Amino acid sequence: MSFRRIATAAVLLSALAAAPAISDCLAADRAQADVTERIEGWHARAEAGDRAAQYRLAYAYQDGIFVAANSAAAARLYRAAAEQGHSGAQAAIAARHYEEGDFLEARRWATEAARQGSAEAAYLLGRIHARGDGVEIDPAAAFRWFLQAELRGHVVAAHDRRATARLVPADERRAITLEVSGQHAG
Repeated sequence: MSFRRIATAAVLLSALAAAPAISDCLAADRAQADVTERIEGWHARAEAGDRAAQYRLAYAYQDGIFVAANSAAAARLYRAAAEQGHSGAQAAIAARHYEEGDFLEARRWATEAARQGSAEAAYLLGRIHARGDGVEIDPAAAFRWFLQAELRGHVVAAHDRRATARLVPADERRAITLEVSGQHAG
């Protein structure tokens, strides 16, 4: 075999070995383009007032997912979506207010979101009532909210409901359980 043939074979083998890497790069470029296009679409829809796009974009800004983290932009977009009734955005705004110690606003937004079925918001309301954050400590109200959160699938709520249950008389617990279970089933 001549040197020329050996060199040609080596180049072909090298190109074939690099093909998956080139293919992977092209796939990564396409994926990045798809993400960029999706984010641009969210921006356009969010600016047009689409509450779901506002929520998605706020979430991305909050955690720096596919965009640079921007707490101010996240707060602005969450608020815009929350004011339009987006329960996820309302729960996020409630959590932000709670973390900042503004329990009145946290309770207001969490109540709105919980009315729409948010497990996170119901759980937060349970914590507010269990700890007395901006309200009188109310074990029965905490039990009610923790139970609602649990029935909506919140993972930690069952533990907190059981812990709070000891502070609520048995007959009141039964009445709350029947009431909330009836609401959940309906």
